[in-house]
Amino acid sequence: MGRLRSTATDIRYFTLEVEVQGAVTFRSQLRALLSQEFIVPPPEVMLFGPRMSQQIPASQLTYTMSSTWDGSLLPASNCFDGNNDTTCHSGQGDTTPVRLRVTYPCSKTLQKVVVVNRPSSSPANEAMRINAFMMQVVAFNGTTTFQYMFGGGKEVYDIQVAPFAPNPSCGEAIPACAPNRCTTRIVSSRTIFVCLRCQAGHQAIIGADGASIIQCGCRAGTFSALKNGTSPTAKNKQYECSRCLKGSYCPGWKKVDEWTVDPGAAVACNPEGATNNGLNTKVEGATRPSDCLATGGYVLPSSFGQQAIKCTGPSYAPGPYNRLKQCLPCPSGFGAPDVDVGLHIHKAEVCQVPPGRFLEGGVVRECPWGLYRPDSVPLDDKRAVACKSCPTGWTTTIKGATSTQACNKLLPGFMVANYTVGDTAAALPADLHASGAAGTSPTATAACPLGFYNDGANETFACVRCPGGSITQETGSKSINDCLVPPGYYVNTGFNPPRLAKCSTDPSTGQGYYRAGWVAAGQASGPDAAAACTACGRDIPSALVEPDESSVTLGQDDTRPGFVSSSASSCYILPGWGMAYDAAATFNNATTAKMMGIKPCPAGTYGVANITFGLANSPCKSCTKGLKSNPGSTSFKDCKNPAGFSYSSEGANQCPDNHYATKGAMTGCVPCPEGRITAYIPGDGSVQASIHDCKVPPGYGVYSTDAVDVFAPTVRTASLRAGKCPVGYFNLGDAPEGQRSRNPACAKCPGNMYTSMPVCAPGYGIPSSKPNSLNTSDCEPCEGGTYSTGNSLRCSACPPTTFNYPNAPTYFSNGITFNSLVTGIDQCVPRHAQLPAPAGARLGIDDSLLTTDAAAQDLVSCLGGCGPEKCCIVQWEAPSSSCKRAELAPVGPGFPGAKLFYKLPPSVAIATASISNTRSSTSSSSSKEVSAKTRGSTQYARCAMAGAWATLAAAGKVGTATSAELVEQEHAVSWGECDSEASCEALCSAAAACWGYMHVPGKGWATRGGEDQIGTRSFFVSPDFGAAAAAGKLDAARAAGAVCPPGRGGLFFCQQRCPAGYWQDGQHADCVACPEGKTSAPGSTAASDCVPAPVTKCPPGYGGAPSCSQQCQPGTFQDGSAGSCQQCPDGDIAPQPGAAACSEPSESACDPGFGTAPGAASICSVNCRALNPPQYQGGTGQTCEPCPAGKEPNLMGTACVARGSSFP
Repeated sequence: MGRLRSTATDIRYFTLEVEVQGAVTFRSQLRALLSQEFIVPPPEVMLFGPRMSQQIPASQLTYTMSSTWDGSLLPASNCFDGNNDTTCHSGQGDTTPVRLRVTYPCSKTLQKVVVVNRPSSSPANEAMRINAFMMQVVAFNGTTTFQYMFGGGKEVYDIQVAPFAPNPSCGEAIPACAPNRCTTRIVSSRTIFVCLRCQAGHQAIIGADGASIIQCGCRAGTFSALKNGTSPTAKNKQYECSRCLKGSYCPGWKKVDEWTVDPGAAVACNPEGATNNGLNTKVEGATRPSDCLATGGYVLPSSFGQQAIKCTGPSYAPGPYNRLKQCLPCPSGFGAPDVDVGLHIHKAEVCQVPPGRFLEGGVVRECPWGLYRPDSVPLDDKRAVACKSCPTGWTTTIKGATSTQACNKLLPGFMVANYTVGDTAAALPADLHASGAAGTSPTATAACPLGFYNDGANETFACVRCPGGSITQETGSKSINDCLVPPGYYVNTGFNPPRLAKCSTDPSTGQGYYRAGWVAAGQASGPDAAAACTACGRDIPSALVEPDESSVTLGQDDTRPGFVSSSASSCYILPGWGMAYDAAATFNNATTAKMMGIKPCPAGTYGVANITFGLANSPCKSCTKGLKSNPGSTSFKDCKNPAGFSYSSEGANQCPDNHYATKGAMTGCVPCPEGRITAYIPGDGSVQASIHDCKVPPGYGVYSTDAVDVFAPTVRTASLRAGKCPVGYFNLGDAPEGQRSRNPACAKCPGNMYTSMPVCAPGYGIPSSKPNSLNTSDCEPCEGGTYSTGNSLRCSACPPTTFNYPNAPTYFSNGITFNSLVTGIDQCVPRHAQLPAPAGARLGIDDSLLTTDAAAQDLVSCLGGCGPEKCCIVQWEAPSSSCKRAELAPVGPGFPGAKLFYKLPPSVAIATASISNTRSSTSSSSSKEVSAKTRGSTQYARCAMAGAWATLAAAGKVGTATSAELVEQEHAVSWGECDSEASCEALCSAAAACWGYMHVPGKGWATRGGEDQIGTRSFFVSPDFGAAAAAGKLDAARAAGAVCPPGRGGLFFCQQRCPAGYWQDGQHADCVACPEGKTSAPGSTAASDCVPAPVTKCPPGYGGAPSCSQQCQPGTFQDGSAGSCQQCPDGDIAPQPGAAACSEPSESACDPGFGTAPGAASICSVNCRALNPPQYQGGTGQTCEPCPAGKEPNLMGTACVARGSSFP
């Protein structure tokens, strides 16, 4: 034997082998660590046979050592001679395993191997040996069988060795040799087994003689094993080289020496006796120990043959395989799991956030104050990024808390539940301050209620009441600075203690206040709103209209809970008021003047239409020139014409004499009934205020064609016309100015006195067929184109009308009428009416509706092409001498289709301010001639629009819009601006730019205007029914719709009720006279209504002749001169049945909300709600009245409601 020395490079590994009869029967890796270069006695190896007491003599054992660095064999003496400690290595810094082989040539069975660690002869060396290295004996399968540290005494370790056959056969020595092909051979004086042929798949390994097969081995990655189906007890066993299984490696055969071969068995990665299976190979066929990798949760051992090291604690090893020598530690701050998670493979599962910590940006941090975490959480768990909050109202005194027991500090803004609010002596219990207080959770808390706070300074359980009546914006307030006065409130210091009150309107002055924003009590305190709130402006009230941002409860003093005046939007003015800059006020910081209210807007102006909130300039607006309004008016529609003034788009103009205009009628001046006159006082229309101001001049008297005696009607009303008194009658005149007309009739001259100048009644005259007659019995209704005022026996022809145009010849049109019984020149119209300049030069009608007449060479011939039975439109374009024309059928008011209405001027120029007085030299007005613009005759022609006319009219291609807003828009139509013939006529008559209006079924009504075009003249050519009848074309006109409703005549108005002795069956344009000797009731509708003239008259108040049993109903009368009841004239009433006459209505009640106040200039002119204090008027009288105690007027001043409910 010898002694094993250390070298300059530590010997770390060596292998112990026992060889018997040329075959290695025992192999064990010994691992030793030698850290010093001292001579160390080698271990003693003893072999024992079958009998435990039989030790094989050392002389029979051969020791050899070899280095695996280069595979060279070295004599054992090199390492065991005790002299040279370097020759057992290759001299290349060898740190690879050194193999120690103990060869035992006998064929005895080994029972065990004993390794004896002999003590050193030197105490110094012995001490070094004890601490220098550790010895391990590792079994062939890689498991550690024992390990020990070299000690100071003799240590004996028994290694059990499996017994083997004392005399192995050739087949046992070379198992993979082909059957019957194994034999013995003597080589170099020794007997060895040789194989003549290896089994399939095995490699033949040649001995030192270069010819003998001394072993059949498998290549690396495979190992020799029995074939499937081969019995282990079979005489001739069949072997195959099988692929090395996962979990093991197969290094393949390798020569030990010249006659010894290691066949290369499979070596398990996990050594025998290992407590885990942490090593494995990735695939089958592994060839090296390094192919054994650690599986997930394990790392490689420090040396081969040891078991894998399992990762524990805050460490892990990724899978499925790794080559790590050490487990990977979790990042700083992460801890191990609280519970078993199995193998430590996944970082996210193993590395957990410890209790009292949370993960932020990949860094583990302590839970802040007020938060805690009781358990560990994996880093990929969403709970890892946050800690748990302490119970409501509590916080911690430390960071990194791990349980609710650390939540032992009360937060500001909270109080312990059920403690008395405001009890400042309620201290916190001691156990809630101490760490680890009893119980799992602190006591329940509640937020400080509104109006209270807790700043936590005194660590009390109670909340403190806000000072001065102030409140908090929300619960849980933490500071006295949270105590504020809410918007719309102020602290009223007039109470003790002070309390909150709302900014509102002072009932004693009507002044309104508001206040914005949450402020400290000191910024909104005072004895009243004037001292603490913001004024809206002089005479501007405020209302509680904005939502209350607080929950303050004022009790019965609050007139509107839940609402406050918190901004300028709470300030308002009522309908009929205005708002303007207050010149007497200072300027505010917004550089705009403070506002003042104008209540109400004065007469002649109008204010806002509705309650208007906010402070903005809304001055009272003036009415258009000449129009008047009552104080407190709310719209320009309240601006009405004064009595005696007409209305047009330019404003109000005083009516000429012999005309009147009702106050507020908003129409043109109305001519007095034929023969009547009015006074004229410049600038004062009071003597032209109604039809009752139309007086009968001296020598004239009222008459009625419906009366039995035309000049002596029983019922005399203001609507009756006046005519010259006939021969033998007289009249001295009417009531003086300022009094209503007495409607006098002509009185018969007394005695034998008589008057001269016999005349026909107005509207009547002796026809031209009786040129020599002077007998009034020959008087007949005036024919078309003539009229009679009752001043002569003959009807007068309507005068011609002159139409001028710049740089063009003057055109003269003859005058026509549309009905018989015409009593005045004002009912005459020119047949050819030129479009007036304000309405444009052309009508704005689509050219496709006009036909060009190439034969017409001038304006006269162009106009002459219109037939007498048609409505004709003519457009003459002088520059090109182009004549364009269109004809429409005239129709009556009952026509159901689309209709076009055009305005007709009077046949003579009449100034809007005055007209030449030719009727009476006794009129109070001076005679004058005034040249002024022409006005409408208040007569409109009505014509049918069929086919393309109706289609293009609906599309806005007939005329243009008259309103200023739409005039520039092509094909614009303001449908619905009027809704009937009457309303459209009034609207168009007041607008100089309007030439007419139209109605299209399905669309509605609309006014129309024209457009300018240099060198163009446009005319309306009206039908001449007299000429049509003479030309035999009247029937065609009737068939087209030129008819009046039954019982009426006078196209286009059809307003003339057929008088007694006439009829109209709806097929004529005018009334038809009954045959001579017959008569008919007024309004008769058929020729059969003409019967022999009766002489029966009913008593006053009754009708239904001849029985006269029908009492006149309300609204009708009968004065005893007729046999039927008649409708009252316009404006008059007969409220009771059986009336013999109609009367003017008495003064009615004012509109609701308006009335007459003491000192008012006129009745019904005051907005009652605008008075101070506000009053009301319910529409039953004329006087504004105050509301009873506890009530106030409603919004519009029409009734009284409970105070506070009228809002504002």
